[in-house]
Amino acid sequence: MKKVKALKKKKFFLKKKSFWIFFLLLLFFALSFYAAVFWEKFQIKEVRIMGEENDFSASVRSFAAEEIEKFSWTKSIFLFDGSSMEKILEKEFPEIKKASVEKTIPGTLNIFIERRKEAAFWNFGEYFFSMDEEGVIFREPERIESLPVISDMEYAGSPCLGDKVINEEKLAGALLISRGIEGISGIELEKMIILSGKRLNAVTAEGWEVYFNLEEDLIWQTTKLKLLFQEEISLERRKTLEYIDLRFEKAFYK
Repeated sequence: MKKVKALKKKKFFLKKKSFWIFFLLLLFFALSFYAAVFWEKFQIKEVRIMGEENDFSASVRSFAAEEIEKFSWTKSIFLFDGSSMEKILEKEFPEIKKASVEKTIPGTLNIFIERRKEAAFWNFGEYFFSMDEEGVIFREPERIESLPVISDMEYAGSPCLGDKVINEEKLAGALLISRGIEGISGIELEKMIILSGKRLNAVTAEGWEVYFNLEEDLIWQTTKLKLLFQEEISLERRKTLEYIDLRFEKAFYK
């Protein structure tokens, strides 16, 4: 009697509609998960670097493809962590200011890159680095030309690509000074040396220097410089000039 009763209960269980609904849903989700994780169609097959095609973008694409290969058990586009890839790219390539990863179904990874732009050259001892407007150094340039060269005597670190070596306020002041001096006919700026948080010496190609106070009105200081060359300092006098000091209300020169 017990065996018959158990058999009847089993048949009754299998006839329940809810059991089959649950079973079919479970089967559906299992198959969906398997397809999303292992089906060839949803595996990442292509990496695209959006924007201009060049040697740099080719290097980024190659690196990203190698990172994807590290996920050996699956390359599912659904499981791939795009935000982690963004951080890895920004760390690996100092020239990248911002990376954005977009996943396109079924199997394409689009990487949008914002590259840093040269604002100046950073000089540290015998080394030179390209630096962006945020004060981050990101590569060693092939040539030093067209842009101002800046060094900071207060910097005590050991610079590495990707480091922020100067605060943006100091850099903005130095760039403003550079533009002001470039606006004076015949004067070529060789480099700018930041001696302290408030003093900057601009060294000209002719050998004489201009002293600026970074904590005072730099536009007014460059205006005073222009007036000196318009009204007092002749081209002949410039040959024996040693310095011009603009840090005070009245400009001094020797």
